[in-house]
Amino acid sequence: MDNESVKITPLDERTCCGQSQLIKALIPYLDPSMGQKLAMFARIMEMQTTIDFFNNPNTLEACGVGNKKMEPEELLKDIQQYVSGAEAETLDQILKFLNISKIYDKFNHLDNPSDIGQMMAEMNPEFGRIDNNKGDLVNNLKAMLSPEQMQMFEALNAMNKQS
Repeated sequence: MDNESVKITPLDERTCCGQSQLIKALIPYLDPSMGQKLAMFARIMEMQTTIDFFNNPNTLEACGVGNKKMEPEELLKDIQQYVSGAEAETLDQILKFLNISKIYDKFNHLDNPSDIGQMMAEMNPEFGRIDNNKGDLVNNLKAMLSPEQMQMFEALNAMNKQS
């Protein structure tokens, strides 16, 4: 994991006890053999606290989730605050893929070129009104995409042509 500070998860907030934190803070100052034993002991303490936590029927509500239905993007954005480095980059790529998939799906369901222009203006207000020529619209849409989004767009387009 990177040296970046990562927000503690609601689960960790409820299952991490001060005693295990104290033990884990001591580990670097001990000889490796004793440190290994204490590290395992601290994790066992946390595991027992976690087991006790999940034996409570109101567990998910305590974490702030409950039966709340979330869109995939909302869920991934929420999770992003708890990761850094490669994991954050992976979530960012997934979010970009979901975004381009929505754009592609919306684009494929529009028949009227002026609707496409309106959709593009909504996505990027600086884009403004554009010609109603569908070919120009496609090129203008592609110009708005990052290289990674363009790759995803082309992949989706290829998959759509195969089906």
